[in-house]
Amino acid sequence: MNTPASVNFGWTVASGLVGALLALVLKHLYDRWQSHKTRRRRAGALRAEINYCARLARTYLTEGYTAPLYRFPNAVFDSMYPHLLSDALTEMDIEALTGFFSLVDQMNRGLDAVERYRAAKDQDHAEEEIRRLMAKAEQMAHPTDASRIPGENLRYYAGAIAAVDRHAQ
Repeated sequence: MNTPASVNFGWTVASGLVGALLALVLKHLYDRWQSHKTRRRRAGALRAEINYCARLARTYLTEGYTAPLYRFPNAVFDSMYPHLLSDALTEMDIEALTGFFSLVDQMNRGLDAVERYRAAKDQDHAEEEIRRLMAKAEQMAHPTDASRIPGENLRYYAGAIAAVDRHAQ
């Protein structure tokens, strides 16, 4: 026969187990929410860097500065790449981001080369490098019209933005 003390003990154990289970579920949900917030913040920072680089590429194409003082930033990408790889990015996403930021590196090296050629008064090589830079800038440039759907010429920009948007979800 159950005594009141054993009934209380049973309810105490059961409520303790339910409370512990509820705490675990709430902790898991909170951790997932925090992870999602962090992933969205990182994706937002990366998206901003991609857009900034793409706008610099558009500026390079339209403003006529063949050896501007600016360089294309990649600090966010460099610091976030290990985090991106550990998340569930597809091969296509990794290829798109790597392709875009490969162009960023190439633009920076090309701009530095133009400066060296100009300092050495080697106009032929400088002009050759500027032609290469124009082609690379065209591949990564931001669309000039927001309603324009990025086409093949903008595939690096469009691919990188799409990868970031998929990652932010």
